[in-house]
Amino acid sequence: MAFELIGGIEKRAIVLVPYDDAWPQAFERERRRIAAALGEVAIRIDHIGSTSIQGLVAKPVIDIDLSVADPDDEASYLPALESAGYRLRVREPGHRMVRTASLDVHVHICRSGSDWERRHLLFRDWLRHDARDREAYGELKKVPGSARLARHERLRLGQGAPHRRDHRAGCKVGRTRRMAWAGGILTIADYQVTDADRRPLPRSYRTEPRHLGYRDDDLTKPSAGYLDSMMQPVPSHVDKALRTGPEPTAGGYEVEDVAAHLSAPRYTPMETGWTRTSAGTLVVSCLTDMPDVTAEMWDWWFGWHGSDSARYKLWHPRAHVFAAWGDDRSSQRHLTDTERYIGNVSYVDEYIGSTLSHFAIRFVEPSTLGFAPSAGTTHICARIGTSDFPVVAGWFVHQVRPTDRGSEMRSRFFLGRAEILDVPANSTSRPMSTRLLANPMGHRALAPVVATVGRRRTSAQLARDLLRHCAEEMNHLAAFLPRLFTEFRDVP
Repeated sequence: MAFELIGGIEKRAIVLVPYDDAWPQAFERERRRIAAALGEVAIRIDHIGSTSIQGLVAKPVIDIDLSVADPDDEASYLPALESAGYRLRVREPGHRMVRTASLDVHVHICRSGSDWERRHLLFRDWLRHDARDREAYGELKKVPGSARLARHERLRLGQGAPHRRDHRAGCKVGRTRRMAWAGGILTIADYQVTDADRRPLPRSYRTEPRHLGYRDDDLTKPSAGYLDSMMQPVPSHVDKALRTGPEPTAGGYEVEDVAAHLSAPRYTPMETGWTRTSAGTLVVSCLTDMPDVTAEMWDWWFGWHGSDSARYKLWHPRAHVFAAWGDDRSSQRHLTDTERYIGNVSYVDEYIGSTLSHFAIRFVEPSTLGFAPSAGTTHICARIGTSDFPVVAGWFVHQVRPTDRGSEMRSRFFLGRAEILDVPANSTSRPMSTRLLANPMGHRALAPVVATVGRRRTSAQLARDLLRHCAEEMNHLAAFLPRLFTEFRDVP
């Protein structure tokens, strides 16, 4: 099926008007009208677009998302909508648009749970939440020459949002952190550069020798007695997942939904395993039972180990090679454990499978991903990138929640969503490449390439290697973390 515009091209002036307090009531009238016509066929009816965002200038057209089981099954909904007074305007795979005869209401029919639905709701909810981005988007719509953007609501909510500074508007547009991820799909979960990101690479990154295990100097460290290269076998449920292969796509979800899934008391369909979402994101999950371990111990560990490669190697002696902080806060005794790592960058070298990877792990507040504080529970959240280039391409979340025996860790990795960060050249190991990627022209030219490479590097082998690695390191450390914590909790 090709794109079909019923009635042909129309020449209509684009007129922006101030926000009208009557728009929510207008949506509610249309919602009742659609619900009465479709009944249970209408899975969701949502007010979207600029008229759904208080204070934002907009075309005086009410945009509505109508989620159904299958938008290509027109017989299940279109006759009823036409009887209610709507007329079909757009027909394309996975999407229809109907509108009123007065052209003041557009109803977009999409598949329930689809990227189309997710993008619209994320865009609406973020601009409702963030005044700066709401103002920036409103100013962009007023800029001469941006009429196409206004008409299509950010290039139809995901077809290549711009990334530049528009001096005529006097504001940034298409800001990477919030307005789009690599393919242009909006997300509230993109990364905000911190002071730690802007610091030069730690000196030890270039001077410290790399090697697995301990050498003479390492053996003098106070915690050296905890190094044990005899790793425990992976738990049986992990071994089964590795042998089974990928789970159904329905078991995966995007990082924007991780808080909703992990905050529920029940388990999710894929607690251990891997799959790929319909949007192409590689999702890896791992459940680890941790007797006698608490969330407090894990917050301490993440704030403590990153200042010393010898400490980092305790976690996985067969894979971990190097660790250093972008901003070493270990001497700041007044900080809490979480204040040592949140907003910081951990530069680590480690083997995932047989590949030595150079990571820059950028820790963020759990609230960035929608987590609320919960007694006895912690959420360790980070953007996964490389120390070689100013590029991030994934997220991880480790939830540690209490159980009758101690705690359990529910790990989630979301890989493939690549983003170029605006950081100084000396904050990476390849400053020349960083200058090219971070300057405006290089960014515009190379962002699509980075996005494509980010998705293509998320292979099935990577999923298996990461699942095994996560199970090995979490089980290994959990076995002695209570003793390590008791002995070194007050050691910077």
